[in-house]
Amino acid sequence: MMTQQLIWSNWHLDQVCLSFCLIVNAIDTLGTVYGVSGLVSHVAECLSLQGLQDTIRHFLYNQLNPDAEIPGDRADLCACPVFHGKV
Repeated sequence: MMTQQLIWSNWHLDQVCLSFCLIVNAIDTLGTVYGVSGLVSHVAECLSLQGLQDTIRHFLYNQLNPDAEIPGDRADLCACPVFHGKV
């Protein structure tokens, strides 16, 4: 049972990382096409990407807590690190 949970956990983390990479690539592409860059809140607003900042926070939670029992996308947002940086 534990092995199955670890396999699922690793697969789930891979999916979260893949999702984040796709989002970053989309932002980069859209930013280049539309000339948008800057703080994550500005980019999210300009490109109508509601939830971008929260997605980044969940991703960072996974990066900082790779062995957490609760994956980042299920973690309470207040447990995730705050991110207001540039993208």
